[in-house]
Amino acid sequence: MTNFLKNRGATLEDLRGIETPPAQGPRHRPVPHIDVVESLIRGLEERDLEVLEADYLAEGEVEDKETGKVYRGTDLYGHLTLGRKGETLDDYNTYSAYDSGPASPGGGWRRAIGFRTSNRRRHSLQVRGGAEITVCSNGWFFGGEAIANRLHTSGLIIDEAIQESLDSFMKQVDEVDLTLQRQQDYPLKDDEAQRILFGLFRREVLPLRYLRPSAENYFRPGQAMTDCQGRNLFGLQSAITRELRTLSVRELERHTVNLARALEVENIPELIGA
Repeated sequence: MTNFLKNRGATLEDLRGIETPPAQGPRHRPVPHIDVVESLIRGLEERDLEVLEADYLAEGEVEDKETGKVYRGTDLYGHLTLGRKGETLDDYNTYSAYDSGPASPGGGWRRAIGFRTSNRRRHSLQVRGGAEITVCSNGWFFGGEAIANRLHTSGLIIDEAIQESLDSFMKQVDEVDLTLQRQQDYPLKDDEAQRILFGLFRREVLPLRYLRPSAENYFRPGQAMTDCQGRNLFGLQSAITRELRTLSVRELERHTVNLARALEVENIPELIGA
């Protein structure tokens, strides 16, 4: 999931001020947004991780049928950029995360968590663990399957659900690091990159309108676009995700998850040959 919240988010104080609507049924259990966020932060601190940067977006509304009151900000989307205790964002701008050597062309990445929750029964509490690129504010988020997916029912215990998701996250992060390193180690000739791009859009993994600008980012990257300059799979994915930041929240999540799956190293020979 891409970091779709950059420069569009709310603060923790904003979240504290959002009223939680009443339950919409006997088994529905709304959870204050601030409780979800603070539970995540506590759990990360217990695992020696700090939130280096946080972005939140609250949207949506629901009307209480009994009182007619409208509750706004019912859906919360969040993105937490993580580091070890004592680290700063600058520690990741020239080095691959948790690696002693300099980043290869395209820069390094930071570990991150993306999550969403809804108090109007729009979707369940979902948490995804992954990584984000660190160079030039590209901000794309790479992650695997959801590490938490819990309905807002009367049996939901938020701290328990968050702890389970973070346990899964700690097991998953090394796999994500390995996947991104494999992308950096996967060189592409220009004609191979072209075939992959056409294959992605022909299979409707992404909206067709992003084909031309994605190709432009990869084949003619500006001087500051170091994340796109590597002639490898990592650089190609960076070139595409730079464009996807303009998508809506819901479109963005769907397309970036599909993109991550399509660009797994094992799928590239088929895309090149398509």
